[in-house]
Amino acid sequence: MPSVLLYAQPSMTVNAQTPPGKIARALASETLIKVERPNGMEVLVVRTVRQAGTRTPVHRHNHSGVTCVLEGEMTLYLEGSAPQLAQAGDCYNMPAGLSMAGVNQGTADAVMHDIFTVPKGADVWTVLEVESLQNQFHRH
Repeated sequence: MPSVLLYAQPSMTVNAQTPPGKIARALASETLIKVERPNGMEVLVVRTVRQAGTRTPVHRHNHSGVTCVLEGEMTLYLEGSAPQLAQAGDCYNMPAGLSMAGVNQGTADAVMHDIFTVPKGADVWTVLEVESLQNQFHRH
């Protein structure tokens, strides 16, 4: 009997549930700081604005990152964890390799600084749903 290769579909859920909110591109995404390190890594600080009621697509990071909420609120839906609410002044860690989505369940737009250290030129995330949003983060 011939063998059959099965390919796993990327996860569209976090903790077996679809995160709330409408998947949407951020209202704004601007690289504030881009510093190249001698070890081939880049430190990026990106100012992101997410509309109330929207969320990122389910995604993963190959390298961990941090989001600090400056205005509004965001909830991190992270594989293996309870949803984590972050309000203005709070930060949350985005560990490498885990499925996640950031959701603005508040009534106002959320303004954040996303901080990443990645290999020079590498994507900061891998989108697992709505692949057209892969290029959310631009380097200027």
